[in-house]
Amino acid sequence: MKYSLLALALCITVCASLSFGQTTTKLTTVQGVIVDIGSYVQYGMKPNTEDRKGVAEASAKAGNPLGILEKKNGRLYVVIMNDKNTNANTTLLPYLGINIFAKGKVFKRGSMYMLVLSDIGKSAR
Repeated sequence: MKYSLLALALCITVCASLSFGQTTTKLTTVQGVIVDIGSYVQYGMKPNTEDRKGVAEASAKAGNPLGILEKKNGRLYVVIMNDKNTNANTTLLPYLGINIFAKGKVFKRGSMYMLVLSDIGKSAR
């Protein structure tokens, strides 16, 4: 009886993890632009002018998260660092408003995407 309950609990746990969280097992490359998540979601604001870049920079320095707006399909990625001792905003801030590529593992829950960043640089396009 104990073993059948243990097997049932294990089956439920595995099924739930497969249903609720998806991840890629390989590094994925995302091309897009760094945006202030709050300004983009509330107002559709991209840091494509100096004024807007200044607003996004001030927001990021105040602790609001930066993310990646993917060029290909408009997905917005929340970015966290592979190294837990590094601040994502500090890493992303120099790339604010320019086309970038970012590599990392992608996680998806519902309609939310998260990128665990391992590499970032300026995109050729």
